[in-house]
Amino acid sequence: MKTIKFYPSDRSLIRLDGKLLKGYTIDSIPDEMNSWFNYKGLTYVTS
Repeated sequence: MKTIKFYPSDRSLIRLDGKLLKGYTIDSIPDEMNSWFNYKGLTYVTS
């Protein structure tokens, strides 16, 4: 099972299995990204 850690100072950052990921709203996702997941209202790019 994967573990997710949130940072209270910046709710758009999470650490997923040791990788730091930044959350985006759906209208601000970078175009070159093709792999992502949604969690608690934000979209996280996993490249």
